[in-house]
Amino acid sequence: MMAVDFFGPNDSWAESPDVATLPLHEIDAMFRDFHVIDRSVRDEDGRFLAEKKHWHVITTLARKVR
Repeated sequence: MMAVDFFGPNDSWAESPDVATLPLHEIDAMFRDFHVIDRSVRDEDGRFLAEKKHWHVITTLARKVR
């Protein structure tokens, strides 16, 4: 089983060279040989510490297909 958080392209940190982002279709391709048990997408304004931030986080829980 695998649980992963990915930053999506709408995240306010997406333009940083130190942050990797993936669109949903590329994440789906990575999980082609997995059964996706759960997925949630957070695409909303929020905060990080004291700063305003836009979060775009794609959380995926999957199990390898045997």
